[in-house]
Amino acid sequence: MTAREDRSTAATVKSAAMLRLPANRRFRSVRAVAVLATVATACLGLAAPGGAAAASRNRAQQTHNATVATHFAVTKRVCNPAPKPGFAACDAIRLVRTTKATPGARRYAVNASLPLGPAGGYTPGDLGTGYGFDPGATPARPQTIGIVDAYDDPAIAADLDEFDVQYHLPAETPTSFVKISQTGSTTVLPRADTTGWSDEEALDVETARGICNQCTIVLVEANSPADSNLAAGVKEAVSQGATEVSNSYGGPENAHWSAAKRVTYRSLYTYRHVVVTAATGDDGWFSWDFANDNEPGSQAPNLPASLPTVVAVGGTTLALGPHGMRRTERVWNSDGRSDATAIQQNEGDLGASGGGCSVLYRAPGWQEHVKGYVKTGCGVRRLAADVSADGDPETGLDIVSNYDCGGPCEPTGWQTVGGTSLSAPLIAAMWALAGGSGGIPYPDLSLYGHLKSAPASLFDVHFGGNSWCDQDAKCAKHTKTETGEANPNDLCIIKHKKCVTPLRALDCGFVRKGAKPTAVARDAQCNAEPGYDGPSGVGTPIGLSAFTPLFPRPRVAVPASVVAGRAATFTAGGSDPFPGGVFTSYQWSWGDGTQSTTKTTTGRHSYAVSGDYTMTLTVTDTYGQVGATAKTVDVAVAG
Repeated sequence: MTAREDRSTAATVKSAAMLRLPANRRFRSVRAVAVLATVATACLGLAAPGGAAAASRNRAQQTHNATVATHFAVTKRVCNPAPKPGFAACDAIRLVRTTKATPGARRYAVNASLPLGPAGGYTPGDLGTGYGFDPGATPARPQTIGIVDAYDDPAIAADLDEFDVQYHLPAETPTSFVKISQTGSTTVLPRADTTGWSDEEALDVETARGICNQCTIVLVEANSPADSNLAAGVKEAVSQGATEVSNSYGGPENAHWSAAKRVTYRSLYTYRHVVVTAATGDDGWFSWDFANDNEPGSQAPNLPASLPTVVAVGGTTLALGPHGMRRTERVWNSDGRSDATAIQQNEGDLGASGGGCSVLYRAPGWQEHVKGYVKTGCGVRRLAADVSADGDPETGLDIVSNYDCGGPCEPTGWQTVGGTSLSAPLIAAMWALAGGSGGIPYPDLSLYGHLKSAPASLFDVHFGGNSWCDQDAKCAKHTKTETGEANPNDLCIIKHKKCVTPLRALDCGFVRKGAKPTAVARDAQCNAEPGYDGPSGVGTPIGLSAFTPLFPRPRVAVPASVVAGRAATFTAGGSDPFPGGVFTSYQWSWGDGTQSTTKTTTGRHSYAVSGDYTMTLTVTDTYGQVGATAKTVDVAVAG
């Protein structure tokens, strides 16, 4: 067990009775009155207790225990997880080490052989080794990472300097890190933070610096977390030359938006050739995690992650082995099948990677046609996530934040922080390290292209889920609801023997309202499985190759005999690397100063004079991507 590979030897799952709220108290958990059952950790792929498999596992564990250190901690959200409509919440969660006796403390394990950070979390080097890249490498082209957050952090420059010294990174210069307002001013900044966003800024900026040591970083501080201000911050980052823009915030989609507003909001995050990442959120599939505070889930994914023009980034639990290499990686879900002990202690929502089918936007073609998408049940709707990276606070990054904004920012100093607020800048910075979009108008296309054409560049996250049951087959058997069915989607807050607040859909693996609790077609929407799935998207990176651009690969067959003055037929073929991608246009440059364009795979041409010619075939595919190939044509004299 390393780096919080599992939360307990025998994980506990929720088993809900009818839920009641005393008039004088608001429970933090809808399961505070649940009868809890213990089940095996089947979803981690471990064998059931007993037998040769268990004995082998125990021997391996005993050997590995030499490098394992056990700790206790509680988690604290940096921002309010349920923002008002029109506003966003940041997605950072702080890990606070405690003693075993602390109320709500959870046990977790770390690999003590790793060069951990000052607070006991991962370092940038740990993440580099785990994902297989060198943070100190120089990108092929200069890259500028834009970071968008709300309010001003007066200490951010000093904190970044301290971060650089701790991890032996190059000292900042006046141009390597720049802080501006949403209007581009370096002197007139938003009001100083009093809500916790300063810790978010420290996480975002320091993650970007730790992962791409040589990149320029532009921090744009929006006037507030209002949607309009944050979007203005993204626009300003791009105007400052950002090649990547990381957004570690979000709020649920609003199904009542007009068509015009949907188009307008989408346009605010549409920047061709710029990698715009967005965190999927820390509240699980459709924000079901709100149920831990006796609130219905949002029944929608978070914006801006659900926009088809951004790269939606989900969170994982990254466990590193003795040499810092990736040992396991699964969907991050601190409030899934293994959190019943925490619920008993009334901790409330601890976080889970967000996602779900959009209620506003259609999926881009490369997502809609990726193998496995049909199994998610989204139809033609956009699904978050696209890609994932480490986000679990228990496998979080050690950063420093010394600005004391008041209660929300305490304690200050070195701390371990996670959430999809870590995942989003991590992916953005890796993309920058790989050299940026590479000319791809919508860089998300590269990820799906690699899943189809170069799957070895991606790690398949196929354990865990971001819903109530967290891929636990026994979950339903231990979930009792007011209908009598073992269906988590029928949970309800009960007062005076009546349902006063249905908690609505909590798990995509079960049908809604009293039906027999069998798995449904959209199970892959919230449960990881081999290949593409909703919680992890295409998976997590192996090195940086998944971020490199791909292009159509045409080929052309030249006739065996081409004679001057006679028309010859040339045939195009080849392959398109993108899901759903096909060649739609063929441009034939014959090498004799003429060219022609066809919609079919054949081109006919007559060369007037004999000789050797270099003809070039250029194809354009469904997504506007272009590829070319050249051939030598030997034109003989007419006999």
